[in-house]
Amino acid sequence: MRASFVQPDLETWFSSFRFSVPIKVRFSETDALGHLNNVFYIAYFEQGRLDYFEALGVMGDLLDPRGEKAVVAADIECHYLAQVFYGQPLRLHVKTARIGTSSLDLHYALWNEATSQMAAVARGALVMIDRRTGKSTPIPDSIKETIASFEIIGNK
Repeated sequence: MRASFVQPDLETWFSSFRFSVPIKVRFSETDALGHLNNVFYIAYFEQGRLDYFEALGVMGDLLDPRGEKAVVAADIECHYLAQVFYGQPLRLHVKTARIGTSSLDLHYALWNEATSQMAAVARGALVMIDRRTGKSTPIPDSIKETIASFEIIGNK
């Protein structure tokens, strides 16, 4: 595997996730070859991170449409490891791997429960911005503390 963020190895990395949600592949998400189209992995990661933030109770603070701040995706990197087909039950695991001043690095592990295989691994950065200026702004300490205590990581 070429994913440099999977450290020290896949098994140890995967065991560090504390949050997951079930996903079922819908027919409309498959392509002409019958497997999950690559664009839907990113949609799964987005839904998974929203579910993660909701479960932690920070969703309103991160994505309040009336708020002065918002969190936006800065990048995403996905490594496809095994094909996924219509109807297969998946479990998406999400974790915060790093908390910075104005950014978070999230990791994703998409486990295929039907085949007992890792289907994909991914990482992505989110940045908190000031809605008026579009510039990065510090993530509130209360959000950092909530995430860090759930993940048992230090603020970096």
